[in-house]
Amino acid sequence: GLAGVGRLPPGDPQLVSMIVNHLKTQGLFDQFRRDCLADVDTKPAYLNLRQRVDNFVSNHLSNHTWSPHLNKNQLRNNIRQLVLQSGMLEQGVDRIVAQVVDPKIHHTFRPQVERVVREFMSPGKRKEGKSIGKLKDEVLNKDVDPLQSPNEKHHINQKARERLKEGEV
Repeated sequence: GLAGVGRLPPGDPQLVSMIVNHLKTQGLFDQFRRDCLADVDTKPAYLNLRQRVDNFVSNHLSNHTWSPHLNKNQLRNNIRQLVLQSGMLEQGVDRIVAQVVDPKIHHTFRPQVERVVREFMSPGKRKEGKSIGKLKDEVLNKDVDPLQSPNEKHHINQKARERLKEGEV
């Protein structure tokens, strides 16, 4: 962190910008990107989108007769425009995000971002003077996804208890 960071109100654009830059310098966004990309080609949404685009392109090309005079660049750009205009990419990418990114937000990304932000805001501090009991209550009662099953919530609370015991919070 920088001197005076603690005096900026939460949500202050300067503070947000400093935190985002800090997250970038820590390589967190690159790590998240790699984690998601490593997962993407195994997901049904990706495979479905790829199949739809392949079929779209094949159907379009079946209407063209190849000749040595065919302008391949123009044809390629034309197909690209048609794919973009069809809306299939937007829908497909939304589904891919839902299958790849959304499941990682609460369990993977959020805890890592929170840890780095805490370190940025209070370099060298561990528990900011809070009692373990108060800290434990805050961690265990933290706002969790309301759509999570009781079993998922129990798992999150169990992980939080382990982190408290290990002094990570």
